[in-house]
Amino acid sequence: MNERFSVRLGNPVAIFFWSSAMLLAGIVIGAYWHPSRAFVVAIGVAAGLFMVVHELVSGLMWCSITAWWIRRRTDELKDRHQK
Repeated sequence: MNERFSVRLGNPVAIFFWSSAMLLAGIVIGAYWHPSRAFVVAIGVAAGLFMVVHELVSGLMWCSITAWWIRRRTDELKDRHQK
């Protein structure tokens, strides 16, 4: 059985522009709903925090999946060599 596991990170430039667009969308929506500068800043900060949490959870998830896969492959190789 030949399995290949590949994880690719996103393009940092594309992630930057996507994050900026999401932050700007949040700020525009916040300014439209409540035209107060403090509210607009709070929306921007909240969007930034949500993006950070999203990236941390995604990274943790991929690390966990990769560690599980490595462990499984290592166990399979040990079993093969013991037989």
